[in-house]
Amino acid sequence: MHILSIFFRSRPRDSRISNSAGSRPLPTSCQTGPSLSQPGQNITCTLNWSNQGGITATGVVLTDVLPSAVTNITATGSFTLSGRNLTWNLGSAAPGVSGVQRITATVNAGLADGAVLTNTTRITGTTAGDPLGNNTSTVTTTIFQRTADLQVEKFVDKDESEVGIYLNYTMRISNTGN
Repeated sequence: MHILSIFFRSRPRDSRISNSAGSRPLPTSCQTGPSLSQPGQNITCTLNWSNQGGITATGVVLTDVLPSAVTNITATGSFTLSGRNLTWNLGSAAPGVSGVQRITATVNAGLADGAVLTNTTRITGTTAGDPLGNNTSTVTTTIFQRTADLQVEKFVDKDESEVGIYLNYTMRISNTGN
């Protein structure tokens, strides 16, 4: 028996899904990415893939559907970019073969606080018997806006004074924003 495992990793929690299959080819994908980001910030997603089946998977294709709110897209390996789809034609993958692709993109400016970016990856093959329902991974990134919360406090070294006596003032300025 061969086991297909797809691990969905997104800070702060991990959840795991496992399914059993026979001697079918089992290309799998696992995607990680940031759970929080800011507009203008670069984000990186890591795509881990492998064939955990008992035979060689052929026609293996890894596709990542990028959210519309990112630009300046770069990735590792030989890929094509068509619209919002990044595609790697991986060819054949023998049992136990694995690889890693990384995607870096910039979050668009002007996104509202709390906006959610959804990034989905799917791996497929042309070999019969691959359970396609287990080859997709999705990561969401929530946008947060940094805010400033400035505070100032002023202190004097004496409660009372006479003319001609120097007073020392201390000001404490802080930013308690996020």
